[in-house]
Amino acid sequence: MALGKKIAFLGTGNMAEALLKGLLRAGAAAPAEILCAEPREERRREIEARYGVRAVASNRDAAAAADVLFLSVKPQIADAVLEEISPAIDGGKLVVSIAAGVTLAAIARRLPAAARTSTSNGLSRSAARACERGSSPAAPCANANP
Repeated sequence: MALGKKIAFLGTGNMAEALLKGLLRAGAAAPAEILCAEPREERRREIEARYGVRAVASNRDAAAAADVLFLSVKPQIADAVLEEISPAIDGGKLVVSIAAGVTLAAIARRLPAAARTSTSNGLSRSAARACERGSSPAAPCANANP
């Protein structure tokens, strides 16, 4: 059953692709409900062709259009991406980080106070593969905002 939420992946690396594949395979989201932000045009075309989702170059545009965002970028660019999307984040959006080593505190410093955040930054490669199959040992951790 689809969630009925617009989902954005900020970054389309291995972890994001595993989650994307799992959501689609489980029927938790339809391709029309998923938007991917990816700076490389070649990768955008690849993701669109493989999964039937829409891919854009702008993280901010993807964040503005989504209800749930997966921060799935390299840790060294997480701050810049969070700063870029901050104007598009309000209390109605959920930001989930799967960026390795990026803490809730680091995310909270860059986003508006009302932002709802969660992290599963311990998600390992084997857990990502489990997500592809529809199960995962990951345990998310949420901030204080309901």
